[in-house]
Amino acid sequence: MQLEDDLEPEIRVVCPPEQLKDLTERQLEEEKSICLDSMNPGLPEKLVYFHCKKSEYVDNEEEFSQMIVHFELESHVKYEKQEKTVAGEEKAESGEGDAEKGEEEVVTAVQENAEPVPEEPPKKKTKLRNQFKYSERGCQTFNHPTRDRGVSTVPPSVCKFKAQASRATIYDTYLATFLTAHDTSEVTEKPDRSAESIENPLAIRTLHSDEMQRAVRLMEYVVHHNAQKEIYNDFLMATGDGKAELIPLWRVKSAERRCVTSIQFNKKFSEMFAVGFGSYDFQRPLPGRVWICTLKNPEHPYFKFDTKSGVMSMDFSREHPSLLCVGFYNGKVAVYDIKKTKSDPLIYEVESPEDFHKDPVWEVRWIEGEMAFFSISTDGMIIKWKLAKNELTKIPVLNLKRNEALEDDEGLLRSAQATTFDLNPLNCNQCLVGTEFGEILMYNLLEQNEAPKEFFGHESQIYCVRWSPFSSSTFLSASEDWTLKLWNAEQSHPIITYDLQAPVGDVSWSPFCSTQFSTVTYDNKIHVFDIAVNKNDASIHHSTNTKKYALTHIACAVDNPVLISGNKFGVLDIFKIPEHLTKHDEDRDEEIQRLENVLKITGTNVLDLQELELPNKLL
Repeated sequence: MQLEDDLEPEIRVVCPPEQLKDLTERQLEEEKSICLDSMNPGLPEKLVYFHCKKSEYVDNEEEFSQMIVHFELESHVKYEKQEKTVAGEEKAESGEGDAEKGEEEVVTAVQENAEPVPEEPPKKKTKLRNQFKYSERGCQTFNHPTRDRGVSTVPPSVCKFKAQASRATIYDTYLATFLTAHDTSEVTEKPDRSAESIENPLAIRTLHSDEMQRAVRLMEYVVHHNAQKEIYNDFLMATGDGKAELIPLWRVKSAERRCVTSIQFNKKFSEMFAVGFGSYDFQRPLPGRVWICTLKNPEHPYFKFDTKSGVMSMDFSREHPSLLCVGFYNGKVAVYDIKKTKSDPLIYEVESPEDFHKDPVWEVRWIEGEMAFFSISTDGMIIKWKLAKNELTKIPVLNLKRNEALEDDEGLLRSAQATTFDLNPLNCNQCLVGTEFGEILMYNLLEQNEAPKEFFGHESQIYCVRWSPFSSSTFLSASEDWTLKLWNAEQSHPIITYDLQAPVGDVSWSPFCSTQFSTVTYDNKIHVFDIAVNKNDASIHHSTNTKKYALTHIACAVDNPVLISGNKFGVLDIFKIPEHLTKHDEDRDEEIQRLENVLKITGTNVLDLQELELPNKLL
């Protein structure tokens, strides 16, 4: 019996007769293989799209799915493994139950033979709190029911107004408002003659008289002195006990917090000084203000007035102590009379913008013996302003030029951008000029075609140059390169150089001590030098404890050992110099000789390597 052969399936070749009509025997005998792959023949082989930016057809690189779903049905039948696990758990539970029953039968049999034991009361099972529905009593709050409350008020009175506006009506109204604002003399209130005048005209005249103002001001000084008795005792009697420290007296703060740009003492009234406020942040220019103060009551200015542009420099006249010339940020200059406290103190002003400096006015100086003053700016111009009868007359004096031998790749910086200057105390036609490039130039204003004398030593912008009031050949310079230098006009290199570890903002000679000068730096320190005591370093290094506010200017009083410093946020600090640093001779000639003797010991002859003929190996 061939059972295995009988179980094999019978193979039958079914050929539809319609397909075999046109085929030959060779074609029927050929075997053709058919291959199946996973690619969907219904999908396009290559797609392109038009790229508008490139203006051409681009291949589409997206991938298409090759899978086709013919039938899909979600199943709700459990897996066989899952059913087995459920059945196993049930059997385990039943087994535990049988074991418990067996144990109970054994226990009952033992208990029947044993003595009866008193039954214990069943213990109550403690219910565990659901951790998802747990809440503390202290966390529960009581929410009051909301209530609506309404308040009604009396409606405001309303009136209806109708008018027709035309171009002529608008112009007439604007013109009337403009004239009213600019011509206050015409708009005066007429006195009401019907009402009886109760005030006494004699009492009004007495109340506003000059004698009454002097008496009230004197009384204010007395009250202020009594209120600050200890400070004025230090001002008059403190000696410093030989310590190298400044004695603090007053600190005055400006409410506007503007930068202190100038401090000038009056040359005749030694207790009076002027403070100018402006801004060194040229991205945000601010209007200016001028204070006129005295050491009798420095916390309350005697007189103050505002300016449209920021104040950059000031100077008092020696022949006319009430005249104050001011240079502004917008390039304008003006002259004020501080005696006019009741009215506008402005007496002279440059009105035409064509006459302005093109840059801020960094320095102004009165010319002794003349009703005129000089001004200087970074536009490279020194201009003389003469006080005429009704206006300031502009007289260009000098156009500052840099040395053509200096390196300048662009060729655009031919003008000397001056930032400070000072007149020689004995020869007002000789002046020192400091520039933004670290150059110090000495000019003779009478000889315009004469080349200036140059002084070399600074590497950055010059902030201040000051002649000594006791010598026509000695001067100081303060720079942004952290140095303070002492010069002799006959030498092209400095005599002494002090490195103060911060940009030096200003320097001031003592008006009564020939060997003493003071300076301020941007790290909020005041340095007091006396080359007769110490030639190598400052005698006093005082920190003002204002970390954020850099000191900008300093000034020395004329007859008192007092220093005034100002910073960028309008804070004035007034100090007294210790007595051991203010020793001087009342005779001016003795002070001049004292300065010359100190400079002889220090040495005025500086070795100039450029003037010596040295071998190339040493250079």
